[in-house]
Amino acid sequence: MTVLQEICYYQKAIGMFILRHSFMKLVHDLMAKEIDDRRRPDIRITAEALRALQEATEIAMMTMIEISNQCVIYANSVTLMHKDVRLINSLMDI
Repeated sequence: MTVLQEICYYQKAIGMFILRHSFMKLVHDLMAKEIDDRRRPDIRITAEALRALQEATEIAMMTMIEISNQCVIYANSVTLMHKDVRLINSLMDI
């Protein structure tokens, strides 16, 4: 599959890129870290809230990657490097 075909495929894809179960585990771990497990061991989140968090996360990640890609194009480079992503993180104040 060529790069252009792959881009077209993912642009047409409607589903999420992060696996739901993996994202759910990450959210649960982060919530457990913020909320003391001894006080509240049964942390729950609704499916709608989890989906909203996942959509917001993916939109934020894609926006950051798109802006980083613009930096790469501006620098007349071909490869997105870690330093480009760090620059965008500092500019976006993430």
